[in-house]
Amino acid sequence: MTLFQAPYDAPPTVPQNPKAPNTPTLGLVFALIGFVVAMIPPLSFLAWLFTLPGLVLSIVGVSRRGRDKGPAIAGIVTSTIGWLISVGVFLGRLGGDAYEAGDVRSNGPSIEAVEPGAHTPAAEPSDAADSTFTVGETVTNSDGVAITVTGQTCAIQAAGDGYFKKVPTGEFCEVSLHVSNGSSKPLDFDVWDVTARIGDAEYEANSSASDLGGGRMTADINPGLAVDAVLYFDVPVGASLERIVLATDWLDHDTLEVHLK
Repeated sequence: MTLFQAPYDAPPTVPQNPKAPNTPTLGLVFALIGFVVAMIPPLSFLAWLFTLPGLVLSIVGVSRRGRDKGPAIAGIVTSTIGWLISVGVFLGRLGGDAYEAGDVRSNGPSIEAVEPGAHTPAAEPSDAADSTFTVGETVTNSDGVAITVTGQTCAIQAAGDGYFKKVPTGEFCEVSLHVSNGSSKPLDFDVWDVTARIGDAEYEANSSASDLGGGRMTADINPGLAVDAVLYFDVPVGASLERIVLATDWLDHDTLEVHLK
């Protein structure tokens, strides 16, 4: 006698959601971006914005079952290394700035006390925008902020020391200048406030190689104080700068211009 046997029903499978995010891969992507950012000195302090999410997503990926843990483990390792590099670069920059500041103090001050208005030229400040100033002359804006360009040297093949040593694409032009704050308010002077001109072309200073009173990118100049700065501009081979423009007030577009030739 043949017994009827009901067909065996396999347990239903739970379909995979094709739109579910791949957490380990996403964590690895964040980790790699953070690692790259950590290797760029001016941006290294921002690396945690990528390494932290990368580390969290990678840890979540490791804890999930049935997923390839390779990308998650790689994300954890890369995030950790990127974070350590960013901390090392940040501490190295602090140490480099502190060393340079100490070296500057031992060889002569680069930030000195001045009487407000001491660097004001004989001409009225309101005439500064309409006058031509050259190397060695002091030009002052309406607020009492003064700039004196003391010299220019071009055809320089490298600038900066140690980790901050930079090699130009063309050649560096070194510009030495003296900035004094004769106003009644603190002046936030940074390397991007100064641009150079060759004809109609505009050039920015190299923020890593330049020196602003012992600092790399910025200097806070309180009223009655002055800063000696050295800026390096990457220019075509054989070229030299024609003008230096200092923007002292972004809102009012108050600028000081010095002709180098």
